[in-house]
Amino acid sequence: MKCINYYHGIGIFKLNMSHSFNILICGPAGVGKSSFINQFLQEKQVKEGEGLSVTHEITKYIHSKYPITIFDTPGFEGDDTVKMVRNTIEEFEKNINEF
Repeated sequence: MKCINYYHGIGIFKLNMSHSFNILICGPAGVGKSSFINQFLQEKQVKEGEGLSVTHEITKYIHSKYPITIFDTPGFEGDDTVKMVRNTIEEFEKNINEF
């Protein structure tokens, strides 16, 4: 099994290159989810806003070197964060093949 260690300022990841990975990024609006994705992808693919929500729908980004697909989500706003997380995950699971 061929593995690589992947490091880019945010941590070290051991990746099994015989598998592909889907990562769903969720969190409150304006906390830096899109900035994190740009850092992880090692290139600016995602529009970023300073403290503002700029992602309005689940959006797919593919790493250019590794078998990793990251899905950015709209930021959560308001008091019912648990419900918003649950709804985002349900929408993702229902529509993953359409992305």
